[in-house]
Amino acid sequence: MIKDDEENLYAEVKAAEEERDQHMRHFKKMVQRSHGRAYKKPGSMSHGTTLENHYHEYVSLMLPRLILDNPKVRVTSRDESAMASNGEIPDTEALAHSMNRWVNDTHFDAILTDYATDGFFAWGAAYVYQEKFPGVIPPVARQGLEEDEDVMRPRVMTLDPSTVFWDPLASRRDDIRYYGHCYTRDRDDLLEEARKDPDLGWRPEAIRAAAEAHYDEDYLEHMDRDEIRIYEVWIPEQRVDDEVGEQEGFNGTLYTLAGQAHEDGTTTGTFLRDPQPWFGPREGPYVIWGVYPVPNDTYWLAPLAAVEDQVQSLNDFTNAFVEGARKAKKGVAINAAEPEVADSIKTFEDQGVFTLQTGNLSIREAVVPFEVGGPHSELMLYIQNERARLERVSGITDTQRGAVTGAGTATEVSVADSASNIRVEYVRKQFYRGVHEILRRVAWYMREDRRSR
Repeated sequence: MIKDDEENLYAEVKAAEEERDQHMRHFKKMVQRSHGRAYKKPGSMSHGTTLENHYHEYVSLMLPRLILDNPKVRVTSRDESAMASNGEIPDTEALAHSMNRWVNDTHFDAILTDYATDGFFAWGAAYVYQEKFPGVIPPVARQGLEEDEDVMRPRVMTLDPSTVFWDPLASRRDDIRYYGHCYTRDRDDLLEEARKDPDLGWRPEAIRAAAEAHYDEDYLEHMDRDEIRIYEVWIPEQRVDDEVGEQEGFNGTLYTLAGQAHEDGTTTGTFLRDPQPWFGPREGPYVIWGVYPVPNDTYWLAPLAAVEDQVQSLNDFTNAFVEGARKAKKGVAINAAEPEVADSIKTFEDQGVFTLQTGNLSIREAVVPFEVGGPHSELMLYIQNERARLERVSGITDTQRGAVTGAGTATEVSVADSASNIRVEYVRKQFYRGVHEILRRVAWYMREDRRSR
């Protein structure tokens, strides 16, 4: 069993964050390069301007292939035929209707847009849980509930990939023993919540002692919201209450802790609330999707991270070519003995006719055009080679872009198109697997929690 005291669990969290950060060394810069300087001033981007913006090209080509509208949910039951033979009506139709209504009400396609985009750069992370039903609740929605029971609704929240962490000692995804993420909340809001509802298990003294959250950006350092950086950790193997278990819908334990700074400069963990039995499916609240697996590592390899070296190499040569072109100069040299020739050349109009007095020199000897600087011809060859390498590794070719040059035969174009489609279909399959897992968790709440609407 994982040691779930404050000290050991906080050490687990910090180790998991370190492991995650090692897989995200280039994440922030990749995002900055994808949107360019016109969207937001970059922090410390290297490699100059991203003229070959493969990031935006990949997202703009792949995102519409994965998401264009809300998905249509269809529910089937393993026991449907047996129920029908006994004259019973399966509830799959009603559940499908509820799911499709939920999909539309929550604008699920907008959630999936962020979920997919995160997976292109790193991995997509979703958190599925129950919330109080927002807005006005019609009386019919309260049928079957006690007066003190709240009407609930499943909610899906996408998480910043840089805030999610999991077991750093696992080498296979099946071996992961816990998941978690961090977020911030106002200290006053937590204290007010603890005062209003003591049954939630919040610990006011720990909330007051928790360290204040800090921001990385310099221009945010003067903001004073008195926020706390909170870590939430779900451990499926832990059970803190023997009276509730999987039969009652409780799977694992949810821990909520924060850092507490001491006068000697050290920071230790402190529980902000009592460990809570987690109500939900046995798979847990976290749904992580990624594209490519890596042997003996639980973090996914994103398609844009896999080609980051090729993207930067291509931009290095492209920037060198553009810089050379900017430094190129063209001019005209004249014989110093004939200064009036310079005036005639400066003032003549395009397509005009004028005369030059060149003395005993020919026109070619008196007026010599010259050019200095500029990109050398080998740079274009380097750029073409780097672009071909990037296309080969990433799979984003002219065929994928819908631009057929006609250089190849119909058979060659067909073969190239099939190869590209296989890559796209694999990414789509990986993404839909994550979407399916999200919807399974939502369906679990609707099926198992009578409060859920």
